[in-house]
Amino acid sequence: MNNVGISYDHPEYFLVMEDGANRCQALVDCNINSMLKVTRAILPSMVAKRKGAVINMSSFSAMGAPLLSVYSASKAFVMQWSADMEMEYSAKGVTVMCAYPYYVVSNMSKIRRANWTTPTPRAYAVSLLCVKVN
Repeated sequence: MNNVGISYDHPEYFLVMEDGANRCQALVDCNINSMLKVTRAILPSMVAKRKGAVINMSSFSAMGAPLLSVYSASKAFVMQWSADMEMEYSAKGVTVMCAYPYYVVSNMSKIRRANWTTPTPRAYAVSLLCVKVN
């Protein structure tokens, strides 16, 4: 599962982001480039075995999130790239899927306790896989 990501410290306009150029580069490096590198590292063995699965984590924000525009765009990339990779590699026995969670208990969301609308990471992962994980 490709589950890495950084966002903004708080919603803000693109041109007033503190250290904007470096922050934008960090968002792209973490949210896009790291996923590409990990997938490039693991995909050849999956193709050789003709079996495997890649689960990429996007975000509900991929549908648009004003004041989080670079984060939102990076997660939209994950969404589109995953769909395209599924088309490219499904015939080779590799499944590629993308999840679009809303809020999950995490440091990024700043939500500390699960509730009926916000699962723990484990509960969310189990719901994606539809299996019990011990």
